[in-house]
Amino acid sequence: MRNHGLTLIAAGVFFAWLCGCDRAPSTGANTGESGREVISLITPGLSNFEFDGQRWEYQDGAAARVGEGDLHDLWIKGQYGDFILEVEYKLSEKANSGILLRCTNKADWINTALEVQIHETGDGTVHGQCGGIYDCLSPDFIKPAHLEVTFGESVKQIPLVLNHDYALSNEMTVKITRMYKNYQTVERNGRVIPYEGSDTGWNPALYVSVRSGDAEQTVLLKGDEPVKTDNGDCTLVFRSEKRIAGKDVPTPAGQWHTMKVKAEDNMIEVWSNGQKVLTMDLNAWTEAGWNPQGTQNKYAVALKEMPRHGFIGLQDHGLPVWFRNVKLTVLDKQ
Repeated sequence: MRNHGLTLIAAGVFFAWLCGCDRAPSTGANTGESGREVISLITPGLSNFEFDGQRWEYQDGAAARVGEGDLHDLWIKGQYGDFILEVEYKLSEKANSGILLRCTNKADWINTALEVQIHETGDGTVHGQCGGIYDCLSPDFIKPAHLEVTFGESVKQIPLVLNHDYALSNEMTVKITRMYKNYQTVERNGRVIPYEGSDTGWNPALYVSVRSGDAEQTVLLKGDEPVKTDNGDCTLVFRSEKRIAGKDVPTPAGQWHTMKVKAEDNMIEVWSNGQKVLTMDLNAWTEAGWNPQGTQNKYAVALKEMPRHGFIGLQDHGLPVWFRNVKLTVLDKQ
């Protein structure tokens, strides 16, 4: 049953925030991690959206793009500047979609909105990967730090967990005994003493214990430098966290995936399936038609100068796509 009390509160808050907007979402709300109300937008009548034609319908809790023919994007009612949008989506094979941000002209959104690409991987263009800002910036995701152990012909990736024994064989184990964010040393009475340095530095390191039978050896690992142990055929490498740009963020067809987009003034952030894949500072886009990394884009004005308020849409690209659990948190200052 819908909570009509929360509905009225949510509608009132949105009216105060959205000066000049025709209509705003009016479903039940709850409080998210930002401390603001989270508005769930999907209803059986898709009443929180505006769209032309018959290309969208409610199906089992989702907004479904159905049929063939003209393209009709799905627009959230109202206009927004700073917000968090969370969606779950499912694609048909070869389908393409996107989340349109801060659009100022629905009829010409291609030139007046930013698009967060939704795709199985990418469409083959320079900045057309899933999770990227179309034509402007590719996703940039993180490969987590881990301990890499080569033992014989096998290579294992071990998570950074302190004081946990990982078996390499019946007789051989490895264990991380100490982790440093900023490894420093000092000499005292002829001994080199390690310590955790200031928070302003970044020099990650691990101490790892390798036990083979009754023999135990402790090695220091830093900076992706391999260390071969004395105990058997074992090589250890501390693979530090790395940001890997320009990669695909695969979201296979026929499966449900999550995406979260946060727009706050000049900053745009994107998460795909819970992993942060993009951070974009619009203030770095100072030249019309060009991206700061040297690639061209379609925009006739510099992104830095584009309005930071407008419509939010879900793109219709002609093939079936489904959206459910679409949730909006408005961050605009009251």
